Amino acid sequence: MIVYNTDLYRVLGIQFEFKRVWDEQLPMWVSIVDSYDETDNTPELREELAMKVIECGPSMGFAFKQYSYELISLIDQAGRDIYSASPEALERLDKSLQSVQNSSGVEGEEDYNFMVALFRYFESFIYAFD
Repeated sequence: MIVYNTDLYRVLGIQFEFKRVWDEQLPMWVSIVDSYDETDNTPELREELAMKVIECGPSMGFAFKQYSYELISLIDQAGRDIYSASPEALERLDKSLQSVQNSSGVEGEEDYNFMVALFRYFESFIYAFD
């Protein structure tokens, strides 16, 4: 008798799909702030971090979360310097970025929280700078 762990398949499927979409959309997010070039936040550095995220493969491990958080921190900084936004939108963006940071150092079941936090961050980014 074979017992299938449907919950495990479902969770892994969600993670793989999230990672696939995230890897596909990374170039777009990096290009949004492509013109921003400061000493500690260059297009090359953002591209390097994006490649590190992609090189993590389908893993939702610590390295993936850390590289993703570092990358969106740079995108966030550049977006704030390039585009203007209301104080309310920036506050929402701050809370979203904090949520990503809080879930980036945790492994295991918190992967879902990281995925949700990352999704909400980019929703806030679009809201703030659209």
